[in-house]
Amino acid sequence: MDLSKIASIRHESHIFALALSRDERLLACGGAESAPITVWDLSTGALVARLAGLSRQAHALAFSPDSSLLAAANLWGGLCVWGVAESDLLEARPEAKSRRIRSLVYPDSARRTRLPVMLSESIHSQTRRALAPNGKLLASSFGAADVKIMQYRTTTELGALELSKYESLTPGVSAMAWSADSRALALAGRGWAGVWLPLEDKPSFYATGLPSNEEVGGLAVLSDSRQIIYALGRELAALDLPQTPLLTAWQTFMSRVPDPPTESGFKARREWTWGATQWGYEGVHSYEGCLLWFSHSHNPHAGGGASEQSFASFLKDGPAQPIPDHLLIEVAQSVRALAEPTD
Repeated sequence: MDLSKIASIRHESHIFALALSRDERLLACGGAESAPITVWDLSTGALVARLAGLSRQAHALAFSPDSSLLAAANLWGGLCVWGVAESDLLEARPEAKSRRIRSLVYPDSARRTRLPVMLSESIHSQTRRALAPNGKLLASSFGAADVKIMQYRTTTELGALELSKYESLTPGVSAMAWSADSRALALAGRGWAGVWLPLEDKPSFYATGLPSNEEVGGLAVLSDSRQIIYALGRELAALDLPQTPLLTAWQTFMSRVPDPPTESGFKARREWTWGATQWGYEGVHSYEGCLLWFSHSHNPHAGGGASEQSFASFLKDGPAQPIPDHLLIEVAQSVRALAEPTD
């Protein structure tokens, strides 16, 4: 989609929230109480509506499925709903007593509902949640660790993104937003933004750095693309993400592991040991599609320990136990060879 008109959009205050209409024709911007919420035509950059009536700052926005309504909420739970075409205020709900992080969505299953679903978290919590437009998927970020996709109102986990595995990203998620088709989840932290496709046959994550380490105020992502719109202060910008997925530190390591020397008749090793002392040693042994990580003691009364890791887990996530780098390269080569299907 051509997002060249984004640069011409000028909201009247610091932007705290963005929302795309389901047809991705309209973009809503919410900010300080002193400035009305604005709605813009993405193809022309023209102002479509100015919506006043919400007290305090607008921290969450959502269009109805047919784009006829726009809802906005502040941190205290105050909620307003407008008709976009006439800019008329249709609903106004009072504030609660506590200040909380809010998110809004109109699920596809509730097309005749005037009020959106509102999720809230403690203002002191590092958790962020976003319900997908299809009303079936709930994205949650947990501090600096990871992002998970769950079936809404169940404990069924459908996917997880471990951000700590990406060395180029600063920890933490400050903003997240679903695409209109509920297939892509945009994420942003300090100095970076990306799109995660969690439900593809091969889930992938595309990310790149931003020109500033300032916290992203609003975020939106277009369907069937890796295009995002983000807000920094009063400014809006469009970003085309790289065409290749971002690699984790382990994936980067594996991409640099050389193929085994075929001309010397390479035969995959089955066992490696290291750290030998008078008391014992550490090691790993491969067998039947698994790696067995073990600790051996020379003292027959001290015992040892062992843990199992599948080849698939090793190739995807890396070693389950610390191992010297020069041996890790050998283990990676051998696991690759042993994991390859034979005719």
